[in-house]
Amino acid sequence: LRFAVRQATPGTMRLEVGSDDGVRVWLNGQLVHSKDVVRPCRLGEDQLDITLQAGINTLLVKVVQRSGQWQFAGRIAPPPPPAPPAAPAPRRSPTRRA
Repeated sequence: LRFAVRQATPGTMRLEVGSDDGVRVWLNGQLVHSKDVVRPCRLGEDQLDITLQAGINTLLVKVVQRSGQWQFAGRIAPPPPPAPPAAPAPRRSPTRRA
């Protein structure tokens, strides 16, 4: 499968992929994802951040089929926001022994 993705400005996006069975993904000729598995197709089972160039970007997807019918699902979305900083650990008061 070959897809053309138009991007106005360069930026990082989240690629979500599901496949039945294994999958390989190239972005602009560079291998960015490879998973050799036997599984049913579920969108978002594999997630990775990709950097898109301004203009047209080419995604090439190869689905490796082992048995039955093949399936592919994918979407490109903004990456999730960064996780908030962890809260500091609570302070322990010294224990007194009698």
